[in-house]
Amino acid sequence: MAGSGRPAVLSDLNSGEVPDQEARRPPGDSRRRSGGHIYAILSPELFLVLTRYRAWPPAKWEQWAYDTLSSQLLVDNGL
Repeated sequence: MAGSGRPAVLSDLNSGEVPDQEARRPPGDSRRRSGGHIYAILSPELFLVLTRYRAWPPAKWEQWAYDTLSSQLLVDNGL
């Protein structure tokens, strides 16, 4: 987790560095569905399950969350 107490993935997703975020969203993917992905993957409950009960280090969870959200919410269009 980043020093702010929030996963760095949140900072990456909200950084505004992507010039056209709408163009990077997969076709047919609604904001509501995207919000559901973010809510589920970044939930404190899932974080605890993976880090406490499955013994993942927080850095592993952070990378997994980043990779999962990136693959589900962004389209690789060569930018």
